[in-house]
Amino acid sequence: MDPSALEEESLAIVSIYGPSSFYALPSSITTNQPSLPVYTLKVSLEEPDFDYDPTAHLTNTNTSTTGPHTTSNKKELELRIYFPEGYPETNSSPPVHEIVSIYYGTLRLTSAMIREIDQGLEECFVPGEVVVFAWIEWLRSYLEQLELEGASEDEEDEDEEEEEEHGEEGAKELSDYFQGDTDPSAMMSTLSLSSPSNTTTNSPKLSTVPGVFKIQTGAPIVDRKSVFVAHLAPITQAGEVPWMIQQLKQENKKVVKATHNIMAFRVENENGTIAQDNDDDGETAAGSRLLHLMSILDVKNVVVVVSRWYGGIPLSADRFKHINNAARILLDECGYIKSTGSGASTEASGAKKKGNKKSLKK
Repeated sequence: MDPSALEEESLAIVSIYGPSSFYALPSSITTNQPSLPVYTLKVSLEEPDFDYDPTAHLTNTNTSTTGPHTTSNKKELELRIYFPEGYPETNSSPPVHEIVSIYYGTLRLTSAMIREIDQGLEECFVPGEVVVFAWIEWLRSYLEQLELEGASEDEEDEDEEEEEEHGEEGAKELSDYFQGDTDPSAMMSTLSLSSPSNTTTNSPKLSTVPGVFKIQTGAPIVDRKSVFVAHLAPITQAGEVPWMIQQLKQENKKVVKATHNIMAFRVENENGTIAQDNDDDGETAAGSRLLHLMSILDVKNVVVVVSRWYGGIPLSADRFKHINNAARILLDECGYIKSTGSGASTEASGAKKKGNKKSLKK
């Protein structure tokens, strides 16, 4: 065999993927074919570690394998390669390889995966040419595909877990949004702006007593008898949120009867930091999703409440879509979403815009 060809291939691989990617094993470790070179090949999609010498602990039999860098949380596929005599010039078949560990991170390689790897490596071989670099590239592509498939399975598992977690949706008490309405136009009724009644001693202390909140309410979104309605009001500090919710419930008795009143707010402090929080009100994960939407839209100094009246038919993940859509539409109508088109720019604080919405009548 031509040792210089293997050494050159090894140097090229190490210069790209790091010393731990490809290195020779001492003959004392490889008892199967001690007269022929045996290498360890480690393939990973993570950044290479050029400071780690994987052969350091192999040169001293008294050295414990529990020293620095001998164990790693790095996700990698480890193979052992037995190079035949005459590699690569006179070889008509690829080097012999074996998979040292059937685990890639937490993923256990199945028999089908191992067969795919064996077939893929064999197809990479060209007689008379070095093959390890081609093997690395093929294995990296294969591992990328495994991770993509794993991510898709994780999303499916997460959806299934979410469905199980929210399986009680079908057992919720019905709440009729339209009950008591004698006029269909009441669907579009909006809240009147009146001062809240005397607050209880449990209300948060504010630097100033809040005035009347200018609460805006959007149009209902109806799906399979469930109704979603968004409400919002401008605020200047986090402590105003309970006051706003109290006023909303006092002015709109339907909100009190809603199955859930999901809330999220974002307020910009004087130092530029953002105070934010959310409340699911029994609709698990809905508040955090609503807050995430507000963060993406970069809306500030506003509290949003989305009321849901459950109609008796589970909506699964669609309910989260309706909650966010109701909030987004109202935020846009009230000028909180910054315009990216032509014309005058829209201020983030849509509270300064007057006359965008009619005041809601009881």
